[in-house]
Amino acid sequence: MTNQMYKKLGTGVEKFFSSQTKWVLIWMAVVAGGQSSYALSIQSPKGGELFNGSQVMAAPSVKQVQIQWDYPLNRQTPDLVFKVYHTTSFSQSLQQWSLLTNLPGTARTASFAADKPQEFFTVMASNSLGEFSVDAIPPKTVRLEWNYPIQLQTPDLVFNIYHSSHLKRSSSQWALLTNVPGDIRSVTVLADKSQDFYVLTASNYLGESKFATR
Repeated sequence: MTNQMYKKLGTGVEKFFSSQTKWVLIWMAVVAGGQSSYALSIQSPKGGELFNGSQVMAAPSVKQVQIQWDYPLNRQTPDLVFKVYHTTSFSQSLQQWSLLTNLPGTARTASFAADKPQEFFTVMASNSLGEFSVDAIPPKTVRLEWNYPIQLQTPDLVFNIYHSSHLKRSSSQWALLTNVPGDIRSVTVLADKSQDFYVLTASNYLGESKFATR
């Protein structure tokens, strides 16, 4: 039989194998060898070098500080801006603190990097009326409103607002408080005196009108 083979075992006992059986055994040995080789590669010294925890360098973390503040919505004007000031020395006067950033009037919180041993922050509210602490009593204000015919509104129209703390003072002695563009019909101004009085005139290239109210 040409396709039959005999293999001599160490004990002297002869056992019959077919060529097909040999190929199956060889294939299993190759697969087993591959599995063994794969398992050994996981345990190799190279793997220990690659995954050694001492080789991983973590980036230094940057300290952050978050500041929050309250501000009444009824005091929030369209031009409101919050100014954040910063210093590393609390003994410094507030006038010497550095302006860190400006934030919109709708903001109530902000985060900043804090990489110094000690850092101090304060928030100020600022608008056309001035700058003051967010927790301070706001200055008194008064809102002025007036009417003016649209057909009389020229491109160079300006409203002049005059102010006095004495009603009996001659109108020529009242101080000019501010100028308002001709397309505006109201304005908010400071009222920090015990009594305040205001008058309005309209002005363009033709001249200035008489006082509109008093």
